[in-house]
Amino acid sequence: MYLCIGCGEKTTGPSCHLCNQDARLKSRFELHELLGQGVTGSTYKAWDTIQETWLAIKEIPWRVSDGPKAQKRLLREAEILSQIQHSQAPSYIHHFILKEGRHQTLYILQEFIEGPTLLTQINTRRFSLPQIWKIAEDLLIVLSYLHGLSPPVIHRDIKPANIIYNKKSDSYVLIDFGSVRDAITDESLASSTFAGTFGYIAPEQLQGLCTPQSDLYSLGMLLIRLLTRKEPSQLIDHNLHVQWEKHISLPENEKRFIAKLIAVNPQQRWQSAQLALSVLRALNNPQQDRKAPLDFLQEIRNVIREEIREESLKQQEVLAEQLEKIPSQQNVSIPSKVTKDTHDPLAPVLLAQRPSFTIPSERKGWWEPRPMPPEVRQRPTHPATQLVMMTGLFMLFTILLQLIL
Repeated sequence: MYLCIGCGEKTTGPSCHLCNQDARLKSRFELHELLGQGVTGSTYKAWDTIQETWLAIKEIPWRVSDGPKAQKRLLREAEILSQIQHSQAPSYIHHFILKEGRHQTLYILQEFIEGPTLLTQINTRRFSLPQIWKIAEDLLIVLSYLHGLSPPVIHRDIKPANIIYNKKSDSYVLIDFGSVRDAITDESLASSTFAGTFGYIAPEQLQGLCTPQSDLYSLGMLLIRLLTRKEPSQLIDHNLHVQWEKHISLPENEKRFIAKLIAVNPQQRWQSAQLALSVLRALNNPQQDRKAPLDFLQEIRNVIREEIREESLKQQEVLAEQLEKIPSQQNVSIPSKVTKDTHDPLAPVLLAQRPSFTIPSERKGWWEPRPMPPEVRQRPTHPATQLVMMTGLFMLFTILLQLIL
């Protein structure tokens, strides 16, 4: 028994006994269960009679009255979903538009993830602290992937109902990308209304703005929901500050980690999901004393020092290959290795996509001469330099002559 695509009533055969029409979507997909319903549309658990597999089908009304701008935005969302390929996000399969008279409907087909939602688990059980950090790590992994795409993809609606526990992979999967946006520069496609759920959305989303740091804020509110077992909307005061610390008992390091996730100012949050993931893994390191105060700046240096070094080496190898193809570039010297003296692990030049070229220095103090590459020694002296040297020698000769006489 499944739902008729035409009238919505339950039926048992390919032809609906009420409306006498084909009850299946495109005579192929059987809508068995309504998984969720929101402002943009409804999501169904469907059976593909040809491939014989379960799917999740999102049904979005395609209203002509909304205008071409809204329709273009919906197609843009389907295009973004087609680019997401991650084990902790449903796989995109296909999308199409069906038209019946003046009404049109956009259908997005995705992989169906079997398992309970995090909201269901919250209502039936209590999570331990290690389990909560496991959820945070799983979500930071998928957020690192989404924010690392070009342009970055922002989910905008991270909450317990949009997270499913996948029993097969023993990991949490982020679903319902109905509010997803990429960081597009075309303001004509931007939405004039905010998306998300109050209590979980970042303050800037109330103004229709969102950045990758907005997802990190939502993740922080999700962790507070798990720790306090209270709805985040109950903990927010009139200044948009979250009064959560008095409801739980956590080591200082964990408190500082969450506080940085939910800072009101986006610039004061962790600036990337990957950085937050690295620090979280350092906090959960068995060798780390959880009660000892943690110097976050020093911890960040220790955690990502090797990552930055490896990334810099890869960039230098690529640039070296490019320079070898250009015969005229003979006066550029590329360091053969990265040293502490040459590169600071947190220097902006290493985080940029194009590191600047400099002549490496091996001297340890002002008293040791700086080695000069052969190509520099072979360059002719500049005429202005020659004039200064000649003037200096003439003055020195004059002074010595006056002393002798």
